[in-house]
Amino acid sequence: MSSGLELLKIIGPALIVFITVYYMLNKYFANEKFRINSMIVQEQNKQILPLKLQAYERLALFLERIKISNLILRIPKADSSNSDWINTLMLAAQQEFEHNLVQQVYVSDQLWSIINLAKDEVLHDLHSVAEKSEGHPINLQLVSSEIVHSNQYISKALNAIKQEVKMVLN
Repeated sequence: MSSGLELLKIIGPALIVFITVYYMLNKYFANEKFRINSMIVQEQNKQILPLKLQAYERLALFLERIKISNLILRIPKADSSNSDWINTLMLAAQQEFEHNLVQQVYVSDQLWSIINLAKDEVLHDLHSVAEKSEGHPINLQLVSSEIVHSNQYISKALNAIKQEVKMVLN
């Protein structure tokens, strides 16, 4: 029995040391894994953040470019009929949208839906102007009321972009 007690005196402290070292090493390796993963995420954010910010900038520019007032300034009426001119404005807005279509990869689904809605409202308002002015010269009051309507949607979309950028930067 004394040899069993002697063996326990030797194995007991060794077992306690082993369990302590095992626990400490597990904690150490878990912390190292977390630290390395954090560094990887930080490195990815350094590469992705500029792309996301550029996407937000491009979408804000897109919204500014499809404002009816800006479309009218960029594409003068010239000698075309009302419907041809409005179709040209609608085509320009749609082409702007298609040019920026890939930006949806970098923004949230909700923001992309808001931007889509703003674009659809601009196209709808241009279509409304075309219908109301059919056979008559385009009335500036008619156009300005549609500009105000679509600008509200564009302003909401621009505010949504600003909110999402704030969330990304914080």
